[in-house]
Amino acid sequence: MGPFKVILPNLLKGAPPIDIFSHDSSHTYEHMKLEFELALPHLSSGAFLLADDATRNTAFPEFAAKIGGVRANTIRGGAVLRINNSGTNGNVS
Repeated sequence: MGPFKVILPNLLKGAPPIDIFSHDSSHTYEHMKLEFELALPHLSSGAFLLADDATRNTAFPEFAAKIGGVRANTIRGGAVLRINNSGTNGNVS
């Protein structure tokens, strides 16, 4: 298929707002962080970002804190973040 840095932006381009985004690929800090940041502008307000093995590094809690996620919970390694894009306008600084 190709590298996610190329595939994911192309998949998201022109797509309608996404209500659920699930991360379950490489679990390195850099990969998870970039994947969350690429997805964020395409998530609808109130959307859910899911991450498998979110406790392997600090990418998920740091991302949740950075965007001021409405709710962020980690249960048995899986994580759920409720997105409020009205407060972030989908931007990550």
